[in-house]
This record gives sequence, C-alpha cells and structure tokens, in this order.
Amino acid sequence: MPRSVVMRTEASGHKASVVSQSGKQLSDDELRARIQAADMVMVGRVLSVRQATLAVAGDRPPRITEHDPAWQEAVIRVVSGLKGVQADQEVVVRFPGSLDVAWHGAPRFKVGQEGTFLLQKDRVTGTPKTTLAGAPVDAYTALDAKDALPADQADRVRRLTRPY
Repeated sequence: MPRSVVMRTEASGHKASVVSQSGKQLSDDELRARIQAADMVMVGRVLSVRQATLAVAGDRPPRITEHDPAWQEAVIRVVSGLKGVQADQEVVVRFPGSLDVAWHGAPRFKVGQEGTFLLQKDRVTGTPKTTLAGAPVDAYTALDAKDALPADQADRVRRLTRPY
C-alpha cells in the first residue's frame, strides 16, 4: 500500500507522524551509498551566499526557461573534512535559488547554517569553476535535500564514512 494511503488510514495521529518521519529518514545503507558517490563530504558552516556567475557558451545567448534554476553559490567553511576536503578550507557550493517545481526539494542555503554536506563536483551548470578570493576553484553542487543534512547527523555520517 502506498505510504500516503497508509498515513490517511491510520487512526492515530501519532502513528501517522512516525510513518511520515521514517519516510524522511535515510537508511544507513542509502546514506552510505550517497557518501561513497559524493566527491566531498564535510561538516561546515555557511559564511555567505551570492548569485552565481556562469560562463556563456560561445556566442549563443543563455537559454532561459520557465524552470530557470537561478543558481546561487554558498561559501562554506569546512569544520570537519570527512572525504575530499580538509578542515578550515572554504568550498563553493551551487544550489538552485528558484522555488520552481523542477527544483523542489533542493536545499536553499542561508548564512550561518550549519550542517553535514554530501557534495558533487558541478556537472550541471556547464561552468565547473568559480572564484573564491579572486582565485579559480572547483564548484560543487547540492541538488537534493539529502545533500544537506542537519548538523546533528555529523556523527552518523562520520561513522558511515569509515571503512568496514
């Protein structure tokens, strides 16, 4: 039976809440797979958010659609590097600022936000580099809510990052 039907037919509001919470929680196996697939895993804090400046492909004007992501960049200070990064580095993470349905569920970063981040090198925008303090650096992306976990998940992610 689909979860939404189960939730509607539960007599107890408490049971429905437990069912919906378990659907939002990643299993250890799913989280481990996401960690392995990530290019970078870290615990960090968002220092700033800015509009992304992307390169224009050739002499063609940028393609604008109703689902334009309105790319933003968060500069995140690494508190603890778990994969592919060291503590005290700064990393630039691109994310869609648009609230369009095409980007539903994507994290939206805010200054001061702390969390555990599972990031991919930017293979989406067509501009894999950005600048940080005037120097070119790789850009990373966070496109799914499972890419930006709450800070209280750091110990769990740290445990799952270790080899067996």
